[in-house]
Order: sequence, then C-alpha cells, then structure tokens
Amino acid sequence: KQVAALQQQQQQLQQQQQQHMSMSSASSLGGDESGGGGGGGGGGGLGVSMMMVGETVDSSKYHQRLKEAFKQRINLFRDCCYQLTGYMITLSTDREFPQVTLRSMYAESQEDCLLFQWRGETLEMLETAFTKHKLRASLLDTLRRYNSLPLFLAGITQELFETSTMH
Repeated sequence: KQVAALQQQQQQLQQQQQQHMSMSSASSLGGDESGGGGGGGGGGGLGVSMMMVGETVDSSKYHQRLKEAFKQRINLFRDCCYQLTGYMITLSTDREFPQVTLRSMYAESQEDCLLFQWRGETLEMLETAFTKHKLRASLLDTLRRYNSLPLFLAGITQELFETSTMH
C-alpha cells in the first residue's frame, strides 16, 4: 500500500512539474511582448517576477515532497533489512573509504557492532571492541577459512541469540 501511495505521489508531483514548466514558457512569452514598450513594461515585468516566485515555492514544495518520499523508502528498506537479517545496517560515506556498521538485534549493547570498510571492490572488516574482546575466536577462524561473510554473520547471530535467550 505504501509503495502504491508513493508512486501515486510521484506521478502527481511530475504532473505538477509539467504544468509549471508549460506555465513558465507561456509567461516568458507574455513577458517578452509586454516588456518591449517604454513606460508600460513595468506591469509585465512584475507579472513574470510573481510567476517566478510562485515557481520557486512550488519547486521547493516538489523537492521537499521528493525528499520525504525518498526518506520513507529508505526507512522502509532499512526496516526490511533489519527484520530479514537481524542487523541494523548504517552506511557512513563521510570518509575516503565508506564504512558500514552492523548492529545485531541480539547484541547486549549499542557498542557491540561490526565495522566494515569499502576499499575499491573489497569489503574488509575493521577491529572493534566487540570483535577484539567479545567474539569467539572460532567465529573469526570460520571467516578466514571460508571467506564467507554470510556464514560469519549467521554464526554471530546464532551465538548472540543463544546468549540473549539463556539469560
């Protein structure tokens, strides 16, 4: 239902944008004709300016609606990933190499997280307090041996689940 509503909003916004573009081209034609005379051109110029202010407001509304729709879709995708994988995934792109943080829904604290860094086409795991002090060595050995992040993450999820349900 949410996807259909977002698609409908997007179509309405596109229609509004097309209407504004056609109104803009019509007003610029009218402005050129009325602005050619000496003293009477002020009224035509004011009309065009008013239209441009209106277009800016409508454009601002359009961009705000797009931002909101995009934000809703991102949150929906993030929630879906969390429910499917058991990990809250956040991406930080403010560095030379983007970093991905994974927090398990079964973690004991917010600090218990995995940190990965993109280097070209390679995703490498960085050391955190969680990987250094709380993670069993056998799980890290599994990662090294099979080079499989899904297998590694499944092992962590299982271990954290068992720990959280036994206490």
